[in-house]
Amino acid sequence: MLKLSILIFSGLLAACTTSPTGRSQLRFVPDSQLTQLGGQAYEKLKQQTAAKQPPAPPARQTQTIFDAAAKSAVRAIGSELGRQIIRGVLGSILGKRR
Repeated sequence: MLKLSILIFSGLLAACTTSPTGRSQLRFVPDSQLTQLGGQAYEKLKQQTAAKQPPAPPARQTQTIFDAAAKSAVRAIGSELGRQIIRGVLGSILGKRR
């Protein structure tokens, strides 16, 4: 039992290192292996997210002059009609004040 305790203690002592930031840490896996595992995980993640990418939005269509003029006219008519409706509703609620 004493030999096992000494073996565990020496293993922990050997794994104690100082990080680049100056903090103490236990390092059971070498940096080269961590770098390799990180690269593999990154490649796997890239493949998974590439398959889940949403489709690109459709290309914006250009507007003809006629379409732009028609939209502008419809907006102006709708805006004026909206104002008249609001005035009528408010006028009926509040009554005509002079």
